[in-house]
Amino acid sequence: MKARLFSFLTMMLVALAAQAQTTTITWTASDGRTAPEWGTSFTKNGVTMNYKEGQADYCEFYGPGSFTTTLGNFTKIEVTAENLNNFGGTGWSGNINKKTWTGTPASSVSWSGDLYGEDNFTIVFTIEASSVDVTGLTLSQTEASMTVGGETLTLTPTVLPADATDKTVTWTTSDAAVATVADGVVTAVAAGTATITATATNGTADTSDDKTATCEVTVSNPTVTANEGATGEYWATYYNGTTSFTADANTTVFQAALSGSSLTLTEVPNREIPATKAVILKSSSATITLTPASTTETLEGNELQGTATSITNPGNAYVLNKTATNGVGFYKLSSTGTIGANKAYLTYGASLTRSFFGFDETTGIEMPTAEVIDADAVVYDLQGRRVAQPTKGLYIVNGKKVIIK
Repeated sequence: MKARLFSFLTMMLVALAAQAQTTTITWTASDGRTAPEWGTSFTKNGVTMNYKEGQADYCEFYGPGSFTTTLGNFTKIEVTAENLNNFGGTGWSGNINKKTWTGTPASSVSWSGDLYGEDNFTIVFTIEASSVDVTGLTLSQTEASMTVGGETLTLTPTVLPADATDKTVTWTTSDAAVATVADGVVTAVAAGTATITATATNGTADTSDDKTATCEVTVSNPTVTANEGATGEYWATYYNGTTSFTADANTTVFQAALSGSSLTLTEVPNREIPATKAVILKSSSATITLTPASTTETLEGNELQGTATSITNPGNAYVLNKTATNGVGFYKLSSTGTIGANKAYLTYGASLTRSFFGFDETTGIEMPTAEVIDADAVVYDLQGRRVAQPTKGLYIVNGKKVIIK
């Protein structure tokens, strides 16, 4: 009997209840008739038929023999032929023209007897893809430092091997009060440490074959670096779009308002910084620590604006700065200048030509007075305009506020 390679005619993937993939492969008589003369096996598309001998012209194959596959496990084999009277074996059932094998899924199925195919020869193989178990799991980071105030971190899992059947990863945190996690995105909540655990379960409830990976997350309260103004004074601005804070005991918090061309600072009670509100910070330390806190402050009349991300000048912006001449204040930002993340700024009408706003805190900052000033002193009014011959009033003289009487 001749044996020829059978053609792969159709392949179809369907999802089973267990989410395993199945492949259906059909061989026909035209393929059998092209098999090698008097061969003892042939392979097509991952399936091999082994037999004692055969005659290809009649699609006749004599056993004992077997079907094997590299695609996974057979779950069903259906053989249709002219005569299958003595064809069969363990797991096989049917009649003279059609025999079907079903049983425990296996990559090799034996048969005995003879297969007389003729024109009716058809074999349909149903194969369940082999399950490839997860052997390892890693994360893009094993340690991370985060800051309270809306910061997030995305952890990327890598499941091994790359062709694992089920690469689903679940996420947990050891302390949701410190950091939460959802689909690998970690959100800082409060100062402390938390372990973020990723688990690959192989898609089963059995935990014995789970693979895990962890990331140790340390969450800190935010700190603000302030710039020195007068001796012993440090100034900064702050904005957070998600979290309210209280500044440390060394710090005074101000809101700001423009009245005409004058800028007035008003102290915020209890050093509170409400979420979505921009403020000015004055401290006796160059480092200001903020602690998450609830607040009822609304900062009515506050004209400071804030940004959570670095932005280019939105137009006519003034930012906190200091010069040797005028001291600390809000200075006009160049058109291409940037405002840093979590910073506050002021905006003013486009027609304004002044270069800076000086501070006049309603809480009362002691300012020196002068009967006369040096002839070579550089004098500005509070609108940032240079004054050649100052009269009585409040001025900026050599970077300091002075009342001229």
